[in-house]
Amino acid sequence: MSSVYENEEDRQLARILSMLIWASWGVYLFVILSGLYFNDWAVISVTLTGCVSLVIPLILLRQRNLRASSLIVTLIVLATITIIATVGQGIRDLAIVALPIVIIFAGLTLPQSLFRLSVGLTLAAVCWLVFGEANGWFTTKPFAGEMTNWFYLIGTSLILLVAALSVELLATNMRRSLGQARSEIAQRTHIEGQLRFQGTHDALTNIYNRAFFMDELNRLEHSRDFPISVIMADVDKLKAVNDIQGHARGDELLRHTAKILHSVFRERDVLARIGGDEFAVLLPTTNEAIAEQMLVRVKDQIARHNAEHPDLPVELSLGASTAENNNLAEVFTVADRRMYADKAERRSRQII
Repeated sequence: MSSVYENEEDRQLARILSMLIWASWGVYLFVILSGLYFNDWAVISVTLTGCVSLVIPLILLRQRNLRASSLIVTLIVLATITIIATVGQGIRDLAIVALPIVIIFAGLTLPQSLFRLSVGLTLAAVCWLVFGEANGWFTTKPFAGEMTNWFYLIGTSLILLVAALSVELLATNMRRSLGQARSEIAQRTHIEGQLRFQGTHDALTNIYNRAFFMDELNRLEHSRDFPISVIMADVDKLKAVNDIQGHARGDELLRHTAKILHSVFRERDVLARIGGDEFAVLLPTTNEAIAEQMLVRVKDQIARHNAEHPDLPVELSLGASTAENNNLAEVFTVADRRMYADKAERRSRQII
């Protein structure tokens, strides 16, 4: 039945409604058998009418008309219980016990406006049964002989079983809805985290990108983390690697460079790829002497890496500068200039 629905929520609702219809048929069967046993044809007629009427919402379910199907089920069950209690032989008490199940039915399957309508109709039915008999509007006849204990036992047990099924369906539906909500929240959080990461990180090296680096540069400009040092690094011979060995090897060289730099600097330092072959590092609370030590550590790490990967050596031109107060933009320019001076010196040594 639920397979005809494309939406998961509609499939769940259709499954619940189908189970409630079958549960209602089970209770109706007991009432019909009881009517036959006690020779109460009024109860049998009303119950048979209710049984046949429940075919209508079943057909509507197959036609994907969930709202109409849900409303008709609620009205049929409510009407059947009320009429049986009115014309039947002394089963008003059982009917009143069964009426709250109608509200559970409605709560499981109806939208808010129709649910309120069903609650109002159920309360009206209870008032009719209680005050109607008390004021002589109708008179229920006792069974031939006293009402037997087994009738009450089986009837009450069936009502409780249907109520338990309804509550279990409601609880299952709520758990499923909560599970779906948690899954959607987790998925949304994951996607938002990915978007934030992509917005602040370089896709190739997974370190920070230029936009984030510049934001941090502006933020630290007004912080109390001075002295702040800036280190600039440029990958030598990247174009030659791209031209001769291919861009895949060039990308690998950039990833190796990022890994080397990441292994040297602290978590609080801001390491970023700010250009095709350029990297930059912001080092809060770092004076000039410590910055120079960091440059030495970078060179040592490069030497170790190249000894292990002679087929794709990393060569970096480096420059550093330190700001004692709020002049980070100027320090960034100075570090960049020193980095290019280092590159020029390295090239001159190679020519000689």
